[in-house]
Amino acid sequence: MVWEGWVFSQQLLYVFGRTWHHSPLLRLAGVRLVNLTAEDIRAMDLQPLSLLVCFFPCPSAREKLRLFLSRAVGGVAFSLSTGLSVGVFFLQFLEWWYSSENQDTIKTLTSLPTPPPPVHLDEQTVPKHHTLCPLCHKTRANDTALATSGYVFCYRCAYNYVKRQQRCPLTGYPTELQHLIKLYSPDGYESPQ
Repeated sequence: MVWEGWVFSQQLLYVFGRTWHHSPLLRLAGVRLVNLTAEDIRAMDLQPLSLLVCFFPCPSAREKLRLFLSRAVGGVAFSLSTGLSVGVFFLQFLEWWYSSENQDTIKTLTSLPTPPPPVHLDEQTVPKHHTLCPLCHKTRANDTALATSGYVFCYRCAYNYVKRQQRCPLTGYPTELQHLIKLYSPDGYESPQ
């Protein structure tokens, strides 16, 4: 209540021209407000820019030094706060990186088992001619590869086999329908269906 009363009385005094400040905070900061009259504005419009510079005096060497020091201190404070934030983040990252829980995760990702070598296939299973389907032993129609093994089959043969058995017909690797990949020839020619 005392503060609000002080602010109100300061504003009344400013309105009636008894003080240079309309707020107690401006008074404490040492800011002085001056009313410009119409004559002052006309005089400023008529004066060249060089006279306006003289109207606002240049800061003294002491004020320049104070301004430089305040900017330097502000820059150092900003650099320290930013550096401290980045440093804390980096330390937390290192703590997480070298934690035992994270090491277990990294080990499981990097130490995946080596895939087994390809299964030795009979000559009866894999046809000698590269355009024949290993399942129906006919010329492939709508060439489709299995991503798990790399072998190429007719789409219909591979789809039906994988849907029933859920594995590659030649290697026995676990396979799903999403592992079927349609193959296109470079010249846009598709084999007859």
